[in-house]
Amino acid sequence: MRNSLKHYIFTNFGIGIKDELWLSYRLEIFINTVFPTLQNQKNKNFEWIIFIDEALATIYKSRLVTAMSASGLNVRTQAVSDYFLVNQEIEKILKNTKEQVVLTSRIDDDDCIREDVVEIIQNEASSAEHTDDVLLISLKNGIELLPSDNCYREVALDTLALALTLVSKSQNTKHLSITHYPHHEVVDTLKAQTAAS
Repeated sequence: MRNSLKHYIFTNFGIGIKDELWLSYRLEIFINTVFPTLQNQKNKNFEWIIFIDEALATIYKSRLVTAMSASGLNVRTQAVSDYFLVNQEIEKILKNTKEQVVLTSRIDDDDCIREDVVEIIQNEASSAEHTDDVLLISLKNGIELLPSDNCYREVALDTLALALTLVSKSQNTKHLSITHYPHHEVVDTLKAQTAAS
């Protein structure tokens, strides 16, 4: 039988950004790329939390609310006054999570994922072959769009930041989130922690 599972997807949008042109441009990317790829997921058993700056202008908040309502997803915003408070808010969320297995995934405000990625991540997290209290799930192959050059390139890395997921399978690790680690250091950090314990 599959353990009870809670899957959170976290995205930061506009925290600490005061440049109106940048925010306008980024919001268009966010609404027109990220939202559709999450809407198109075959498995929608996740909660998406978008962290926004509490000082974000009403026009951007309003557009986000409209996009969230239209998406049909289990999505909400959480306002913070500083980027460094995101992990504190995530810890509060995780503390109140009752499920046995907790997944935290990172989706940036310009990321797109294939329609089966959430299903693949959850199946891997629930697999009986993984017995560790903490599991890292990463995508290794993707495509990077370079709009300024009007082209794209394939990328294959040990860990793509795209949908990077941390799985916690015990009470002792449930406070951990993928956002606690810089995406470029997560693999080495977790290996070092495993070796030390």
